[in-house]
Amino acid sequence: MLGEPIGIFDEFEIRRVQEIREDEVGGDAGDPLDSLGEAETLFVIRERDEFTGSLWLTDDWAAYDFGKRSGATTLTTVDVVAVGIVQGIVTLDDGSMNLGLMGTKRRTLLFAPTSVASLQRKVDHWADRELDLAR
Repeated sequence: MLGEPIGIFDEFEIRRVQEIREDEVGGDAGDPLDSLGEAETLFVIRERDEFTGSLWLTDDWAAYDFGKRSGATTLTTVDVVAVGIVQGIVTLDDGSMNLGLMGTKRRTLLFAPTSVASLQRKVDHWADRELDLAR
């Protein structure tokens, strides 16, 4: 179950989300929806105690950079697949194949592996870290 939707209704919070969207995540000031989801998610992860320790998943470069700089545990799709391989949720070959398919569907992947060997290096990076995707 996903639980209750998370809302941002307070005027101060709404203004802060807009600041994050335009100033820190690179959202277009002329397009109020551009990078709005990223800004809202980062706001909630950083500002609401009940979400402390949450993971931030993005394949948007500006959002990734901001997440890292702000101290959020920031992962890309490639990281999630690599952790899934470490945890036995997906095989190296299947992970590599699926990442390749995402690339053919014009899905932008940050740090996309160029081979199974380069994905293996990402898996090795995550092998000694504590991160449970199944929780």
